[in-house]
Amino acid sequence: MGAGCRPLTACLLLLSALRAGSGDGSLPSPGSGDPPAAALNPSAASSPGPLGRHFGKSRLLVISAPGPLDTSYRLMERQVDLGKGALRCDLALRDLLVMVLFQGARPAQGRLLRVSKEGKVSEEKLGPEEVGQVSRRLSLEASQFGMVLLRKSLHVYERFPYAVRVEAVLEAVDQMPLRKVESMTRRAQKLKCKGSRPGRISGQVHTRRNLANRTTSTGTMSNRSPANRTKTSGAMANRSLVNRT
Repeated sequence: MGAGCRPLTACLLLLSALRAGSGDGSLPSPGSGDPPAAALNPSAASSPGPLGRHFGKSRLLVISAPGPLDTSYRLMERQVDLGKGALRCDLALRDLLVMVLFQGARPAQGRLLRVSKEGKVSEEKLGPEEVGQVSRRLSLEASQFGMVLLRKSLHVYERFPYAVRVEAVLEAVDQMPLRKVESMTRRAQKLKCKGSRPGRISGQVHTRRNLANRTTSTGTMSNRSPANRTKTSGAMANRSLVNRT
């Protein structure tokens, strides 16, 4: 039962992950309290709207803010800087799109940022009606900053009420069951994305760190667990960029 069962194990993982229709085939993360998008709207999976058209194809990071001058948004904007080639490749590898909503603007406006497998960035404008559809479906407050990470199945995987390091978002994606399967099945594929570091291959762009085993030391960040969030000299206690001193 050693190495010989690895292909079978990979196949079983793939079948279980894809059983829900090419989504991130599992229930929402414990404690999230968020039902699937299809439960919020029965036609979510088949709708050609701003979210439904990505069902089974892409994950989404939805960033909502009153406007572009919001403090938390400006912090997050620096994190999601698509001028960085390595970040573009990290997003492309994970099939992760970035949707930005400005609900406080009159009229409301937004945009969808997409990175191709070659590392090219394209931007799609979103009108007031589309912004309204997304904000209602995800229960995003117009007067507050907030982010939502969606699986390919349009389940809500995690909510962020504050700006966080982009590495924390990538780590969250890497914990999704389907993403783990993708890492195995795409491992032999050469990464063509411009900006990727030499020697990288698909599935190895971002080194996963065991969140439970993070240790706190000078110049390092502690575990994300609320029970373990402690500060040491030169260390940051949590992921929030707002709390940095």
